Amino acid sequence: MKESEAAGLNSIFWGTFAACRGLAIFFAKVLQPGTMIVLNNLASVVSSFLLVLFDKSPLCLWIAIAVYGASMATTFPSGVSWIEQYTTLTGKSAAFFVIGASLGDMEIPAVIGLLQGHYPDLPVILYVCFVSTIFTGVLFPVMYKLATLPLEHQRKGKRKGEDQKALSTSSRL
Repeated sequence: MKESEAAGLNSIFWGTFAACRGLAIFFAKVLQPGTMIVLNNLASVVSSFLLVLFDKSPLCLWIAIAVYGASMATTFPSGVSWIEQYTTLTGKSAAFFVIGASLGDMEIPAVIGLLQGHYPDLPVILYVCFVSTIFTGVLFPVMYKLATLPLEHQRKGKRKGEDQKALSTSSRL
């Protein structure tokens, strides 16, 4: 790929990323954070799968990169909003999220560079993107289940308490 084409590809990624980050303000009024995360995960998996499958097709590369940029735009802010539904987010906990994201931002390029050195003929970055989107797609339902588990337990406990109250009231009659 020529340098100008690579620059255009980079621009299309960041352009769709910025546009969808701006549009997310309006989408956040209509969609729940969990819904936005699921949509982001689906779009990321599909676009990265297309990148791996059709890595030699220039048209697919441009379209999939644009979709990938759009799908990545609201993942982090939606994740923070989703977490706020289940817990209070303090400055300290928000700092941990930002530090974790920053460590991932530094670690992934290093891993890609290391793997690309070992496998120069493979599009390693595409495989790493695909594996990371699969991981995120599996991780979110697990996190959702863990986050809602205490709520389900509380509901069952509350229902049991209501049943006991009803039984004790009927025994007094």
